[in-house]
Amino acid sequence: MRKSVIKIPELAALSAAENVKENATENVADKSTAENIAEKSTAENVTEENAAKNVAEKSTAANITEKSAAENVAENNTAENAETNVTETKTAENWNKAVGNRRMADKRKVKMREIGFRWSEEAEESFQVVKRSVLENACHGGDLDRLYHLACDALEFAYGGVLFQIAAEYPVGMIMSPKIVRSRRIIQFISKKFLDAETRYHTTEREALAIVRCLEETRWLVNENHHPGLI
Repeated sequence: MRKSVIKIPELAALSAAENVKENATENVADKSTAENIAEKSTAENVTEENAAKNVAEKSTAANITEKSAAENVAENNTAENAETNVTETKTAENWNKAVGNRRMADKRKVKMREIGFRWSEEAEESFQVVKRSVLENACHGGDLDRLYHLACDALEFAYGGVLFQIAAEYPVGMIMSPKIVRSRRIIQFISKKFLDAETRYHTTEREALAIVRCLEETRWLVNENHHPGLI
């Protein structure tokens, strides 16, 4: 049997070839590992970038929501301040008007004290003319078959009222039209100044006091009427 003999140079070349093959395999594995690491790093960077975008979008949305809420609060505050200013302005105007009326009344009182009360013949004639005009054209006697109506009002320093009846026929409780109002027949006028303490009453209290006082003045007529009293 013949044995094959491998020479030392050939053995060295074969070993070198195997080393090259192993190195190539290692290089390929290292390259694949590097590619995997690069891909993984790229994926992580994309994920981090997307997360940063999401955080930025959420932050922007939160800022927009906060801005909208702040704008709504500012609008509400502006509206409330405007209403408050209007209310304060009206209150100040009413107060100034009341103060002005009191000052005018005080001035009239002072003037009356200074010059005294003067009633001339001319004033008497004018008064009689006005009185006759009212009695002949405005005032009438009460009709017990008709319903009485009492209208009242109160100012800062005085109150007034008028008792009247409607000549036209209309159902009780019906809202008065201008045509019905034109047919009213005046029965009595009421007017009187408030006492000094009463001038400091609230507006509602002055209005209620005017109703009570006018009812007291007209009770002798209204109580004899068979119609029910409506307030």
